[in-house]
Amino acid sequence: MNADDPVGYGRPPKATQFKKGKSGNPKGRPKGSRNLHTLMDEELQQRIQLSEGGKVRSLRKGEALVKSVVNKGIGGDIRAASKVLDIAAIQGSVAAVMQAPMTAEDWEAIAEFMDRVRSAPSVDAVIEALKETDA
Repeated sequence: MNADDPVGYGRPPKATQFKKGKSGNPKGRPKGSRNLHTLMDEELQQRIQLSEGGKVRSLRKGEALVKSVVNKGIGGDIRAASKVLDIAAIQGSVAAVMQAPMTAEDWEAIAEFMDRVRSAPSVDAVIEALKETDA
């Protein structure tokens, strides 16, 4: 170690630094490992055979799961019906927001809010402006 090399916060001694070309985490995530989202997506995309109305159909597991929950809800399962309605409400509200064009009133409200935020002296004032907008 050279006496001229600075040692301190963010500057470890040269002897303890990672060597060039060596990983600091050699036993890290193995190559090719998949996360939970990927595993779930692959599983829901697999096809299964399902008997429906006397006919055998091939459906993806995700489709079959949706059919099952909807049918349980129709059959009187309150929890299943509640879940289906929650998902439908979320999907419907997202679709409605995405398809609705912005009106002149919407743009005015956004401009008014931005003016209040720009003139706000602190974070507390921004929070108050948000509360006023919700009211």
